[in-house]
Amino acid sequence: MHTLLSRIEDVFDIKGHGFVIAPGIPSGSSLRVTVGDPLKLKQPDGTVHKSYVRAIEMIMGGAPERACISLLLGEDLTKTDLSTGSELWLDAQTQDIIQYHFPAITLSTLKSRLFTPDHSGHLQFGDSAVTFLPSSTDDLTAGALEFQDELRSYLLSMTPSDDGVTLFVGLLGLKHDPSLLPQIDLSLKQAGLTFSRDS
Repeated sequence: MHTLLSRIEDVFDIKGHGFVIAPGIPSGSSLRVTVGDPLKLKQPDGTVHKSYVRAIEMIMGGAPERACISLLLGEDLTKTDLSTGSELWLDAQTQDIIQYHFPAITLSTLKSRLFTPDHSGHLQFGDSAVTFLPSSTDDLTAGALEFQDELRSYLLSMTPSDDGVTLFVGLLGLKHDPSLLPQIDLSLKQAGLTFSRDS
């Protein structure tokens, strides 16, 4: 799933190697990134550049919450392509993708009934899941967002159609969590929504 991985805060030009961005993979994220993975960088002005992961490195030092895994990017980028605030999108590896369909509802109505912004700029879903990164509901239609609760991480994205809206749930990790889909079903029912699920 096309997933928001991070927003660029720092760029390091390493002579003879290229550009390293931080955070590449923020500390605490459940997304798996490997060398060679394709990336898409979206600058604040909307310009999009394609690249890939050349190497993965750990950045330590300073405050513990600033620790992250940095990424060495493809050779075809320039410093101006990597402006602060640019979004880094990854085609995330998922164990499975489940689809929920909501008939006869608009995208804006579904967003307002399912997601609530909190005081720190994150989106809340259900009783306890929140986006890993500060996000808006518009990000849910640009690609997938990583949500985390006390037990697990998963991806959510939305796409409108002629007869309603489809919600995509990307399952992360090596072991299927049998409690996740019933929990999502419950959150949708508590929101008073009519839906069908593809599995």
